[in-house]
Amino acid sequence: MAPSFGYWLLVYAAVAIIALIVLIARYRLNPFIVITLISIGLALVAGMPPSGVVGAYEAG
Repeated sequence: MAPSFGYWLLVYAAVAIIALIVLIARYRLNPFIVITLISIGLALVAGMPPSGVVGAYEAG
């Protein structure tokens, strides 16, 4: 999968924020778990390799 650039990153980020709000507010899921899943998913969709996602998440 090629890295995404331009306005698509903004679209991905907007969808991630909407999903974050819906999952926490509507479905009352644990915010830590939701933020973790959304951030990992957004990194993968943006084109980061899975090993890079884990490293970036561990580093903060």
